[in-house]
Amino acid sequence: MATAETTQTSTLAEDDGRAPRQWWIELVHHDDPSHIGRRIALDGPVGLGRKSDAFGEGVLDDGHISRAHAEFDRGSGGTPIVRDAGSRNGTYVNGSRIQEHPLISGDVIGLGRALLMVTREPQPPEHQAPEGMVGNSYAFLSAVTTVGKASTRGPTLLWGESGVGKSALARHLHTISGRTGPLEITRCGRSQDEEALLGAVLDAAAGGTVVLDNVEELPAAAQLFLVDRLDGAELQDTGLVACTVESPESLAHRLRPELVHRLRRWSIRVPSLTERRTDIPLLALAFARRYCNPEVRLDAEFTFRLLRHRWPGNLHELEALVERAAVESDDDTLTPFEGLDALLAQQSSAAGISTYGRKVEREPFVADAGGRWYTTPDGQRFDLERRKTLARVLGTMLDARRDEPGRALSVSDMLDRAWTDEKLLPRAGANRVYVAMTTLRKMGLRDLLVRTDSGYVLDPEVPLRIIEA
Repeated sequence: MATAETTQTSTLAEDDGRAPRQWWIELVHHDDPSHIGRRIALDGPVGLGRKSDAFGEGVLDDGHISRAHAEFDRGSGGTPIVRDAGSRNGTYVNGSRIQEHPLISGDVIGLGRALLMVTREPQPPEHQAPEGMVGNSYAFLSAVTTVGKASTRGPTLLWGESGVGKSALARHLHTISGRTGPLEITRCGRSQDEEALLGAVLDAAAGGTVVLDNVEELPAAAQLFLVDRLDGAELQDTGLVACTVESPESLAHRLRPELVHRLRRWSIRVPSLTERRTDIPLLALAFARRYCNPEVRLDAEFTFRLLRHRWPGNLHELEALVERAAVESDDDTLTPFEGLDALLAQQSSAAGISTYGRKVEREPFVADAGGRWYTTPDGQRFDLERRKTLARVLGTMLDARRDEPGRALSVSDMLDRAWTDEKLLPRAGANRVYVAMTTLRKMGLRDLLVRTDSGYVLDPEVPLRIIEA
């Protein structure tokens, strides 16, 4: 495994910075599941109705959709707008009937029995989801693409929140690597003699791939042992994948620096479910077919609630909820079951759950897009004109909320975007970010600004209105 190759790092965040984003409208619920995932670019005016062929001939030919139902366009500054075109059954945005409404990435639009989601992201790669995995979002397919690049090029670090599918991507990496040896997966931190167990796993995987799950739990002695094995010639033809919920910056505080340097030749962040919301209906349908039958359908109301939930448990939580819905269902259509709202509320810190056709109202935070001022739901206004650093930090967070709701910004993301003119050492930079975030939380943003394992995020479930200057 030892090699003279230059260390390479590729993360989803870095790819995002290079790839141009554009606005999309994606079909996320339809009575015919084969149409889910169809998307169109929102480059200019788009009219949708029963006779529209924007998503394909006959796709919107539904008696609940009017002939001319809704119009989408780009407003000032390029912000998307949806207008009802005099439809009989109305146009809904996030569960509320509208006449005209500005849109942000992640908004769900209801037309008859169809649900659409507007997103702002780059053109997804041409890759298809690997066998046994589901998704067509940019975030997911970018991770799959990067795994393909890393499959034969030394140790790989897969990091992201619990339940995002790191183990599945590790298996995919092994499959496409061409290695003929076995795949061996072990969870670190579970054995009293971790060093001996690690040695046995490495030997068993000769010529194949070793996956170290929860690598941050690896004891000190086992870390030194692994460094020695990685530097030896006997692992030349064996792949190594380390999976962790820690960011590379955080991992550097949990493991020996020399081990982290060897593990992160390829550093790939696996996106959370919130970052790939358009994949939720496809994933839910796949789980439903596992627990029901191939002909099972998802009700529009049920799909809507899935789309609006934050999913702190990611794929594990989604699968458990779909399994519960399958048990509660009496036919081949999964619908909201008694206790669904309470179950979702237990898993989310959001103040309320929006439902299709019914919305729990809450006064929003309001913020200037540049971060120069904001008001809290109780009417307090905070001006940051004289606090330039805080304004840049908040503006960076607002950009992320608008472009990719739910995606957490890591410390390095924040430093790259909010401290563009300064070169800071990692520890000093992390302290700067921590102080700025703590200050903003104390200044009325505690309910909106959330710290996660991956970084900092403006909670996508907390109402926020962004005012363009």
